[in-house]
Amino acid sequence: MASIKTDVLQGRISNISSGVELYGRADRGNGINQTNTWTFRIDKKPVSFKTKQNLNFSEGDLITAVGGENNGTFNVTALRNDTTGQIFEPTVGVAKFLGWGLIILGIITIFIFVGFLLIPLGIFFLVASRGGAKAVEILKRTPAV
Repeated sequence: MASIKTDVLQGRISNISSGVELYGRADRGNGINQTNTWTFRIDKKPVSFKTKQNLNFSEGDLITAVGGENNGTFNVTALRNDTTGQIFEPTVGVAKFLGWGLIILGIITIFIFVGFLLIPLGIFFLVASRGGAKAVEILKRTPAV
């Protein structure tokens, strides 16, 4: 299994822009969900961050971000505002619960071949939760700017 890439980016935040991604269908009774999207720069490096939480930072705040780079943009998994001390980290408990639940359900339903779909999906959620937990650990060990 490939290792989960987690890099640390620290510096001053600038060029803050925010938006909202909506998904779901109101006509089916499922409701509409939203994710807050933030783009900014940390010392001239383009950064993207998506979260359900509301962020609280201002131009010039010192930031520590953990994540990985993709196509020249640093995608944040966990973030700390070193100026205010506020921390934004993923909730890994739900992904772990869902991952193990899908694996168990997959084992139970493997005889009707549904399990062959559920088990890999459960493994995906477990790997994702592992990546989030690793990012949180790195963020906690990294000293403030």
